Amino acid sequence: MENKKCIGLVMAYTGTSYGMNLQAFATQHVIEELGYSTEIIPAFDSTSSLKNVPFDWGLFIYAPKVLIKRYFQKDKTNVLYPVWDDLHEDNDKKRIEAAKDFRSRFLHNIGPKMSFEKLAKYSEKYDAVLIGSDQCWLPGFSFSRRTSLSFVPNKVRRLSYSTSLGVSAYPWYLRSSSRKAWKRFDFVSVREEAGRKIIKDICGEDFPVELVIDPTYLISYEEWKQLIPEKRMNEKKYVLSFILGNNKEQMLCAKRFAQAKGLELVSILSNESSTDIDTTYPDRVIVGAAPDEFVNYVRGAEFIFTDSFHGIAFSVINKKQFFAYYRNRGETQAKYSRNSRIDNIMEMWHIQHRLITDYTIDWQTSDIKEIDYAKVDTLIEQMRSHSFEYLHKALP
Repeated sequence: MENKKCIGLVMAYTGTSYGMNLQAFATQHVIEELGYSTEIIPAFDSTSSLKNVPFDWGLFIYAPKVLIKRYFQKDKTNVLYPVWDDLHEDNDKKRIEAAKDFRSRFLHNIGPKMSFEKLAKYSEKYDAVLIGSDQCWLPGFSFSRRTSLSFVPNKVRRLSYSTSLGVSAYPWYLRSSSRKAWKRFDFVSVREEAGRKIIKDICGEDFPVELVIDPTYLISYEEWKQLIPEKRMNEKKYVLSFILGNNKEQMLCAKRFAQAKGLELVSILSNESSTDIDTTYPDRVIVGAAPDEFVNYVRGAEFIFTDSFHGIAFSVINKKQFFAYYRNRGETQAKYSRNSRIDNIMEMWHIQHRLITDYTIDWQTSDIKEIDYAKVDTLIEQMRSHSFEYLHKALP
């Protein structure tokens, strides 16, 4: 029997983010369903030297900014985490273990850690290396030897699938290095129109960049139910609050909605920020849930309030009536905000009316039209077809 072609996968997958873990699983699953074998490429080990870091003069501006942000801007941490009590600590520890368990059950063929030099040689065995979804191309990715795929030998195909830039603008001093990095790719695709515009602006209008959907949308509703069986997560009917930022007005808005509907409010406790009402505004607080449990909390909800890209994705996949928020992350520069991801996906499915920016809305008298999933499903099917066409073209 002929050996399957092997695709190396560079993905964000080691954190606790539900979206990160679920998109990583979806990427591996979809590529293998197309008839390939895969191997997940982990981060470099500690023996990797720095001599292969791509050089560009913008590094002299970028590197100090990163170091200052990491070691000296403690005030930003306080903005995101004004409260960090025993419950938040317990949630964080349980989320780490839950994510590890999820990866042990849903991901496989994770390759060995090695230095840049060894990986460059090891990667000769791949037929292609694909960088996957999530925010792998945030500003500065071009100085990362992993997310720029600079370790991949020239004879091996490089491609991206639905990779997110995460922002609506790139700093001027990163344009040169980013252009060099993207032009080394054989095929480029992103999941947001804002990202597509950035790449074309930097690399030129004639540079081919495809707009495709997040890999979680490539798996149908019916197939997701086979991969993650349905399970009832709450006794009463409920509104799900999955808010990762720390905007208390957003939380209280969800609470007033649940009260207006006579439903229990269930909140999945965030470990990306905190507030002093995290444990008091909902009727029930979920601590330490795994990614597959998150999917079932979405499935069981009557309504959902979320500021999460994948909170929206799984709401749409499961045909849920939901409301989206912009996420409060404490950004000081609006143009580098990551909320373009929310705008893009709401525009893509023509459901901008479900984005809530007035947190004082009167839910008793509001007249917000329902999401018409007959229309949304048609749009998803069109984008799903286009995205599979791209994969068939880009994969060897």
